[in-house]
Amino acid sequence: MAFDYKPGNTIFHRLDPRTKILFYIVVMLCVLLFSDPLFIGCVLAVIFMVLKISQVEWSKIWGFLRTVAFPTVVYALFTLLWGFHSNDYILFDFFYFPVSVDGIVYTLGSTIRFLCILLSLRAVLMVTSIKDMILGLVKLGMPVEFGIAFTSGFAYLPVMMDETEKIRDAQRVKGWNLKGNPIKRMRALLKLMIPAIMRGIKRSGDIALALESKGFGYDIRGRTYLTEVKFTKLDYAVCGVLVAAAVFSLVIGHWGLRIADYETSLDLLVHALGINR
Repeated sequence: MAFDYKPGNTIFHRLDPRTKILFYIVVMLCVLLFSDPLFIGCVLAVIFMVLKISQVEWSKIWGFLRTVAFPTVVYALFTLLWGFHSNDYILFDFFYFPVSVDGIVYTLGSTIRFLCILLSLRAVLMVTSIKDMILGLVKLGMPVEFGIAFTSGFAYLPVMMDETEKIRDAQRVKGWNLKGNPIKRMRALLKLMIPAIMRGIKRSGDIALALESKGFGYDIRGRTYLTEVKFTKLDYAVCGVLVAAAVFSLVIGHWGLRIADYETSLDLLVHALGINR
């Protein structure tokens, strides 16, 4: 699953979930302020370093990259053909769409940014349990009701997938198949979706009844937790590094000196290729 948690005792596993949330926010800030593929590539390298130190199996990372490969290629192609380009460095036309050197550089940076956004979230979820993540969000001010809803939703996903598989097997015994034209496929999907939705509604009612029977609505603001999260010296040190990285990205990013704009790699590539305006 996209949010499967790998238990461990590495540095990043021991961090407070709020520190990991800050890590994701800083990564988002960096990749949104940078457009140069070299600088965004450094952010991607940091994410891979976090995964390596967290002892995440390469097979899981590779499987995730294969999953997002098709949307990444489509995103890169659309960015290259319909995204930014200038008339100064046109190389050729691709079915009436101009392809330029600066367009290629900008597309490379945008594609790496896309991977950073997906992979950083994947990294955080692989070293943080859903329970700790929701607890961290509640500590940051998210309403407890939302925390319970998110926790129940994430916990129910494996159950829902298992029940959907059982419904699919039962329908196959009755001659169900997903073949034919789009209309036949839609009708076949309805025979799968309706029982799954009805089971989901029934289970939601059971969960609500269980919460009410345990007095969930009583003094919800003053409730305690089985496990508490708190900052340690390691968290303060990592947060200091993350804040420094955020300030550095603001200084060299699009709102600052613009050193991390795509023109940096563009100038290097233009000089290397000997292209004149």
